[in-house]
Amino acid sequence: MTPLRSLMFGALLSIPAVVALQPVYFAAMANLDRVISQEAMRGHFRDAFKTGVLSDEGTSQQSPLHQR
Repeated sequence: MTPLRSLMFGALLSIPAVVALQPVYFAAMANLDRVISQEAMRGHFRDAFKTGVLSDEGTSQQSPLHQR
Protein backbone atom coordinates (compact mmCIF):
# COMPACT_ATOMS: atom_id res chain seq x y z
CA MET A 1 0.00 0.00 0.00
CA THR A 2 1.41 3.39 -0.92
CA PRO A 3 1.98 5.96 1.81
CA LEU A 4 -0.75 8.26 0.47
CA ARG A 5 -3.25 5.41 0.22
CA SER A 6 -2.49 4.24 3.77
CA LEU A 7 -2.84 7.82 5.01
CA MET A 8 -6.24 8.17 3.35
CA PHE A 9 -7.31 4.76 4.66
CA GLY A 10 -6.38 5.78 8.21
CA ALA A 11 -8.22 9.08 7.87
CA LEU A 12 -11.34 7.32 6.60
CA LEU A 13 -11.23 4.87 9.51
CA SER A 14 -10.74 7.63 12.06
CA ILE A 15 -13.86 9.57 11.05
CA PRO A 16 -16.35 6.86 12.13
CA ALA A 17 -14.37 6.32 15.34
CA VAL A 18 -14.60 10.01 16.25
CA VAL A 19 -18.30 10.12 15.40
CA ALA A 20 -18.95 7.00 17.47
CA LEU A 21 -17.22 8.58 20.50
CA GLN A 22 -19.26 11.80 20.42
CA PRO A 23 -22.05 10.45 22.70
CA VAL A 24 -19.41 9.43 25.26
CA TYR A 25 -17.91 12.93 25.18
CA PHE A 26 -21.34 14.54 25.49
CA ALA A 27 -22.25 12.32 28.45
CA ALA A 28 -18.97 13.15 30.17
CA MET A 29 -19.48 16.90 29.71
CA ALA A 30 -23.14 16.72 30.77
CA ASN A 31 -22.19 14.97 34.02
CA LEU A 32 -19.13 17.06 34.80
CA ASP A 33 -20.97 19.04 37.46
CA ARG A 34 -21.47 15.83 39.46
CA VAL A 35 -17.72 15.26 39.63
CA ILE A 36 -16.40 18.81 40.04
CA SER A 37 -18.00 21.45 42.25
CA GLN A 38 -19.60 24.48 40.59
CA GLU A 39 -17.44 26.86 42.63
CA ALA A 40 -14.25 25.13 41.51
CA MET A 41 -15.29 25.43 37.85
CA ARG A 42 -16.21 29.11 38.28
CA GLY A 43 -12.88 29.81 39.96
CA HIS A 44 -11.02 28.06 37.17
CA PHE A 45 -12.83 30.13 34.53
CA ARG A 46 -12.25 33.36 36.48
CA ASP A 47 -8.53 32.60 36.70
CA ALA A 48 -8.39 31.80 32.98
CA PHE A 49 -9.96 35.17 32.13
CA LYS A 50 -7.62 37.01 34.52
CA THR A 51 -4.48 35.42 33.07
CA GLY A 52 -5.61 35.94 29.47
CA VAL A 53 -5.99 32.28 28.51
CA LEU A 54 -9.65 33.08 27.78
CA SER A 55 -10.86 36.46 26.57
CA ASP A 56 -14.23 38.13 26.18
CA GLU A 57 -13.60 38.57 22.45
CA GLY A 58 -13.58 34.82 21.81
CA THR A 59 -9.88 34.58 20.98
CA SER A 60 -7.04 33.47 23.16
CA GLN A 61 -4.57 36.25 23.87
CA GLN A 62 -1.70 33.81 24.44
CA SER A 63 -2.13 31.95 21.15
CA PRO A 64 0.50 32.89 18.57
CA LEU A 65 -2.20 32.70 15.88
CA HIS A 66 -4.10 35.62 17.39
CA GLN A 67 -1.27 38.00 18.20
CA ARG A 68 -1.65 41.47 16.74
